[in-house]
Amino acid sequence: MSSVHTIDAELEIQFRLSGMPDDEREVAYPKVRITYSFTKGKPAYTPRGEYAPIDPPEPAEVNLVTATLIDGDGLDPTQVQLDEWAQDYLDCDGYDRACDAAHDDEYAMRNVR
Repeated sequence: MSSVHTIDAELEIQFRLSGMPDDEREVAYPKVRITYSFTKGKPAYTPRGEYAPIDPPEPAEVNLVTATLIDGDGLDPTQVQLDEWAQDYLDCDGYDRACDAAHDDEYAMRNVR
């Protein structure tokens, strides 16, 4: 079962202006609100008395739903660019953060009185 969560992230975007040498890049740090779906993973299953797992672990799944620009830091990206940046973030640096935020949200929901 998946759930939907939101995190805000400051992304590092490197780009090249026309006329710049190929080895030089400008850098901007746009702030983006990322909405994503989260599906829990599962640990490896090892029956009692066995030395190796029978079922390997499955990692959690984090999939982009949408991205919204909060502050472009001078950039005016298209929705396609925003979604690509957000997906890249979730695939790399933001994966652990997204998983932690989803676990925190679920823990908070269980403990609401």
